[in-house]
Amino acid sequence: HLSDLDSNQFLTVSSAGNVNIPNGSLMVGSTTAPARGIHLKGIINAAIRFENTSNAKVWELSPSIPNVGNSGFSLHNVTDNTIPLHIDNSNRVGIGTNIPSSFFSGASNLVVSGGSGNGGITIDAGTSSISALHFADGTSGSETYRGYLSYNHSSDALLLGTSGVERMRIDSSGRVGIGNAIASSMNAGANQLVVGSGSTGQGITLYSSTSTAGSIHFADGTSGDAAYRGQLV
Repeated sequence: HLSDLDSNQFLTVSSAGNVNIPNGSLMVGSTTAPARGIHLKGIINAAIRFENTSNAKVWELSPSIPNVGNSGFSLHNVTDNTIPLHIDNSNRVGIGTNIPSSFFSGASNLVVSGGSGNGGITIDAGTSSISALHFADGTSGSETYRGYLSYNHSSDALLLGTSGVERMRIDSSGRVGIGNAIASSMNAGANQLVVGSGSTGQGITLYSSTSTAGSIHFADGTSGDAAYRGQLV
């Protein structure tokens, strides 16, 4: 072990090769005092490497984009030479990409990329719970869910909300309610789309150009006049 004249131990190495620093911190890559328990400093080697000898996988945490540039912070899969996670110098997070700044600036705080393949996010919840994506403009009340898209797993319904209120629901049978959550309560022969809340005046507007027609078609097939067997124009 290493100790001072007062027998205060700075560093000990056991017979098993374990290294202890009982009362201090460790700086690697510099002669300056460490700011934390373990402090790595350097341009190239300021990284922590994890190597699993049972599956030959190697990972690194690095304050850079390995093999690209000295910026941001990365989780580097050394074995496959990929960067599954990168945080750039503006705190944008890229999962599957190290260039979140290349995407639309109004929506680049978190970018999930599948590269040239499929990309996606899964929100997992219990069978009687709710999965949700909220759009907030504050931290209290309905400000925390001013807009939202949620899935109720107990009823298998997809909900869309604005101004903190549910505006549209697609139920487990694919029935759509706009302004209501009771499409299934309407006549079974005409409840695939139900518009209105049942309070005040309700309606649907078809908005066409001055030189074309607005229409509703009643079809009993997909070809020829079967696609418009009946119509309102």
